Amino acid sequence: MPEPGVKYQFVETTWAGAVGDLTGKKVIPRGDEIEITGSLPVKGDVVATGFTVLKWREKIVDFSTPTFPTQIWLVTQTDSSLCPIKPSGTIDADIAAVKQQLKGKSVLGMADTCLDPNLYGMKEAGASMVNFTMTMNALVPAVINSDADTTILEVPDALTALQKWPGKIKIIGPLSPLQYMACAFDKNSPELRDEFNRFFEKCKKDGTYLGLIKKYYPLVLDYYPEFFQVSDSK
Repeated sequence: MPEPGVKYQFVETTWAGAVGDLTGKKVIPRGDEIEITGSLPVKGDVVATGFTVLKWREKIVDFSTPTFPTQIWLVTQTDSSLCPIKPSGTIDADIAAVKQQLKGKSVLGMADTCLDPNLYGMKEAGASMVNFTMTMNALVPAVINSDADTTILEVPDALTALQKWPGKIKIIGPLSPLQYMACAFDKNSPELRDEFNRFFEKCKKDGTYLGLIKKYYPLVLDYYPEFFQVSDSK
């Protein structure tokens, strides 16, 4: 919800272009490192969508306090031969169990985003990678349409997909440890980041934030209840 006296302007960007549009720097991720290869026009002051905190991104932007928990999950058609894993209680073991099923399977992902299969050892697991060039919202329909054996999704998108396409997809298990989403700011804008953090804390304390979660992502409360405990208290 907007703060009184604050005017917001929406600036359209892409996942691959968001960092450059925010910082004015052309950045190429190299694993957890980055290479700055040039300059770009600055188009906005904050990336306010669900932007996952990744090590390479932390080198070029400042993140707010976490706004949402997430993980990378492997998703496939309901009739796939892949089987959902039985949680072991250890995330590394769970990830290994998912990867064991990937040999010879194709994984649909998006290069230079948090859905890049190269970030999660898919090739080393024996999977082939299929780069997707449409929007993230089209990943699940592509898998349902058998354009690839599997895809990887972040938790919010996976939960939405389960509700949107009931009975057509299943979650095999995690391919990453617990991650967090946050808003991103240019490193030269610490005051703006701090002001957002104060605003976000206010929204959590007055129940605004939890109300939005219950409206748009109610299932996440079952998967990550600990993250929302503070939001649930007044």
